[in-house]
Formats: sequence, structure tokens, C-alpha cells
Amino acid sequence: MDRGRIVRHLEDARIETRLVFGGNIVRQPGFLNIEKRVHGDLSASDIIMRDTFFIGVYPGLTAEMLDYVLEVFRGFFRGAVR
Repeated sequence: MDRGRIVRHLEDARIETRLVFGGNIVRQPGFLNIEKRVHGDLSASDIIMRDTFFIGVYPGLTAEMLDYVLEVFRGFFRGAVR
């Protein structure tokens, strides 16, 4: 799955997205020269940093709005299978 493709699809449908800042925090430029202790290769953290994102949500979303979000996701995955 290409995160960029699904994020573009959602944004084109006016569903806001945000990339995950965290993930492998030791790869962020601001942390490169900070003393740290690292356990393992952090490969799972790399996956989170590279492949995940958030969609915008808030308590005022209606059932109709949520149905729209689900339909946009379904539309993406239907098209991605072809």
C-alpha cells in the first residue's frame, strides 16, 4: 500500500489527514545529535513513521459524515484492487 496514494485520495475528497510525527523519533532531524539509548533496530517504529497517518475527527461528526468517510475509503480500496 502506498500511503501517498490513499492520503491524496482522502484529501481530494476533503477528508483531512496528518502524518504521524512519532514513529521512529530517533530519525527526526531534531534528535540526530541528542544522546540516547536505543533498544533493537526500531523496525516497527520505522513502519509507523513510513506507512501511517491520521484522519481528522472531532466530536461533532454526524453519522452522515462518518458514512461519507467510509464510502471514500471503500472507493479507494475498490480502485486499488484493480
